Amino acid sequence: MWARKRIDDLSLYPFNQHPGELTGEARDAVVALALRHRILTAYTAFVAVDERRERQPDGTLRTVQIPVESPFGVDMNAAGEGTIGLGSTGLIGKGGGGTGTGYGRGAGAGFGGRGTRVPTVRQAKAEVMGSLDKEVIRRVVRAHVGEVRACYEQGLKRDPNLKGRVTLDLRIETSGEVSSASVVEDTLTEKSVGTCIAAAARRWRFPGDAPNVATVRYPFVLEPG
Repeated sequence: MWARKRIDDLSLYPFNQHPGELTGEARDAVVALALRHRILTAYTAFVAVDERRERQPDGTLRTVQIPVESPFGVDMNAAGEGTIGLGSTGLIGKGGGGTGTGYGRGAGAGFGGRGTRVPTVRQAKAEVMGSLDKEVIRRVVRAHVGEVRACYEQGLKRDPNLKGRVTLDLRIETSGEVSSASVVEDTLTEKSVGTCIAAAARRWRFPGDAPNVATVRYPFVLEPG
């Protein structure tokens, strides 16, 4: 966690308007941290190998979903929004990984753990009206995805099989403050999760240099793993 935060600092995340263009000592520092702590970045990648699958109580074999955020400055979602899976990297357990429109699958969870259910929060394709750049919005939301996951985990305590889609409408003022955040779509049976995510979103702050107000429709896909 410390290394990922340090890499964000070196990359001037989330306010760098031209990500992926680090050079010299800054880039060398990012690569060194990424290799030492096994972190996926714009300059590092890891090969994942699926080594085992866990047998479930009903006798079936099942691989586990391992959510890993896409690296800052790299668009992993050419065909749609999503997260990237990562395995065989030591810190995140062992398993197969994938990129693109879904999420990776593996046989480990957490820091070397062997859990069987890892909640995933995927950012679906957002709709933006206004001059605030869509990529900037996505990076800021990604920085707060832990708050979204915390809301979801509260719902999972009440219903371990809870899953669905929550979509927010955000109004972002020219100052970067979120003046309103409301739930416009919620397929979860536990409605408190959407309420919690909307409340968290009202505290988010975006770059305050936009010439006009932006309105954003932002969907999150939540799955228990």
